[in-house]
Amino acid sequence: MRKLLKNGILTEKDSFTLMNAEEEEHISLPFYGTLIITGAEDEERQKCIFIRLMEICDEMTPITTLMYNGKILKCTIKEFNNKIIFPVEAVILKAPEIIKKEMKKFTLKPIIDTMKTLREPGGCPWDRSQNHMTLRTYFLQEVYEVIDAIEENDILNLKEELGDVLLQVVFHARIAEENGEFSMQDVVDGITNKMVKRHPFIFEKMSKEDLFAVIKNWEKRKRKEKNRKYLLSGIPKCLPSLLLACIIQKKVSSVGIYDLTAFREDEKPLWRNATQREVQTGNRMGEESAGAYLFELARVMQEKGIDPELSLHSFCVNLMRRFSEFEDGIRGCGSFDALSQERLEELWREFNAKV
Repeated sequence: MRKLLKNGILTEKDSFTLMNAEEEEHISLPFYGTLIITGAEDEERQKCIFIRLMEICDEMTPITTLMYNGKILKCTIKEFNNKIIFPVEAVILKAPEIIKKEMKKFTLKPIIDTMKTLREPGGCPWDRSQNHMTLRTYFLQEVYEVIDAIEENDILNLKEELGDVLLQVVFHARIAEENGEFSMQDVVDGITNKMVKRHPFIFEKMSKEDLFAVIKNWEKRKRKEKNRKYLLSGIPKCLPSLLLACIIQKKVSSVGIYDLTAFREDEKPLWRNATQREVQTGNRMGEESAGAYLFELARVMQEKGIDPELSLHSFCVNLMRRFSEFEDGIRGCGSFDALSQERLEELWREFNAKV
């Protein structure tokens, strides 16, 4: 820092951000004051800095380089890669001097055109041989890799994995277009229209009372939109069993039924007390405790010869069937909206007693 102060590049009042060249992928706009990048001693690291700066700034943005011999060189980003003599002690950019790179207009056309080329005669044999069914595993894998990147807080990897998921979407849309079913534009238009319709309190003038009514009837609106007869219709039964269980619980609780299990009354306190004892908080420690509880439960089940995944999946699928039968049985009493929570839970208990 003394060299920068001595050469007038910085003053004691200046604010600055100090970064190491190994973190070049994290260089981003906007920043405030002065950005000082150190650690660019070798050609490879210097080139990485150059590539990153070219990604976010116009090539004519001025920069200052401080050499280890104390020499100061001023140049543009464009000149940086060819003009600098090694080794470089620091690369300095000042926020007021940054020329923002002209952003390209957002479009999906490049990836759509690439996929079209890959699928055409003379394209990639593997890509041409795929169909909706053969791509299922790849789609699932890419989604899990997105989740993994989020869990690891790896933002750069998240960007890449989201691209892989987008590729799968484009892939399926291309296959559908070749089959005369729908296009990528249909996919974009469909989800856009859906989000607008589901958020009238954002895209339409609406009173506070109407807003509360929309939020309260969220699941009902979705069922009407999808023309679904049952509350749990449309939930993929092929989901991992624990995720399937969570979705079922969330949907059913939205209409006022929270107790879905059909244990005998004398058994329920035992299950509830055991579960609540292990899952006490919603913080990270609570997650660890709950995870350990599930892990141990899975171990005990396997020791007893019970497959935990298949067991929960079978229970969930059976519950979905029974809940649809329950809906059929109470249609004469009115809709979910017409019944109180107490009455709904009473009818659910009566239904389970008969099954």
